[in-house]
Amino acid sequence: MSTVEQTNIEKLELIKVKRRTLELLPDAGNNLVKLQGVIESSAQRIVNLANQWDKHRVPLIEEHRRLRELIDNRELESSRKLVEIKGIHEKIKQSAAEMKGKEIMYKHLVS
Repeated sequence: MSTVEQTNIEKLELIKVKRRTLELLPDAGNNLVKLQGVIESSAQRIVNLANQWDKHRVPLIEEHRRLRELIDNRELESSRKLVEIKGIHEKIKQSAAEMKGKEIMYKHLVS
C-alpha cells in the first residue's frame, strides 16, 4: 500500500469520526447523559474487578508469606545443623590427633 493510499484511508477514518460526531450533536444532552452512564458503569466494573483481585491476591500473599517463613526456618535449621556438624568434625579431628599422640606415648612407654 502506498503512502497516498494510507493517507487517504486515515483521512476517510477521520471523516467518519467527524460525521458520527455531527450526528450526535443535535441530541448532545441525552448523549452526554448516556456517556456519563457508561463512564459510571465502567468505574463500577473497575471497582468490582479490583475487589475480585483483592479476594484472590490476599490468600496468595498469605500463602507466599507462609512458604517464605517455612523456607527461612528450614534455612536457619540447616545452618544450625551445619554448624553442629562442623563442630563434631572438629571434635573428631581433635580426638584423632589426641589418639595418635597417646599411641606414640604408649609405644614409647612399651619400648
